[in-house]
Amino acid sequence: MARYLQDVAADDVRDAGVEDAVVWVVRRTTVLAPTRPVYGEEVALATWCSGTGAAWAERRTTIRGDRGSNIETVALWVSLDRAGKRPVPLTGSFFAPYRQAAGARKVRPGLRLPSPPGSADRRRPWPLRRSDLDVLGHVNNAVAWTAAEDEALQIAPGASFVWGEVEYRQPIEAGDTPTVTARRDADVVWVWLLDAEGSATTTARLGTAGP
Repeated sequence: MARYLQDVAADDVRDAGVEDAVVWVVRRTTVLAPTRPVYGEEVALATWCSGTGAAWAERRTTIRGDRGSNIETVALWVSLDRAGKRPVPLTGSFFAPYRQAAGARKVRPGLRLPSPPGSADRRRPWPLRRSDLDVLGHVNNAVAWTAAEDEALQIAPGASFVWGEVEYRQPIEAGDTPTVTARRDADVVWVWLLDAEGSATTTARLGTAGP
């Protein structure tokens, strides 16, 4: 699902004619999936810009299936320079195609998920693969979703998650040796990807009941 969201966002930016201006990276993605697609179901995605800030924008995407699947997502994307190092303020070329959809709604880029606790229910190495890296040499956001869901299912076998949120604090790059740690709190599983110093690079939470 995360790759579908990434691909439809790239398609929309390309259609808007602003794909060459900056590089976009995801800061946070939230997914509400009360009815998920089943095997063989045909789905349609619709996406639009739902808010902006100084150097970031919010994107909402809906996924509807011909067998009743229904998913709502919202992602915060940050615009960076072509090297992928520094935020770049949004300009008129961005607002021209997106102003009407975004309206005057302002969004903030601040972190809202907590740092890892001192203790956890699970902790293990999370080896990187070359195929996990994107064009900037960072772990792709969809790969982080995979790690979070895999760990959540390890700590809550058989759980059916209906919502999730992943927040990217700092990039995981080639040569890093991350670990993954998790904790279960009632209907929510928390997952953190940690760097070699134990600081969180990614925080995720997945729930089996309504958020």
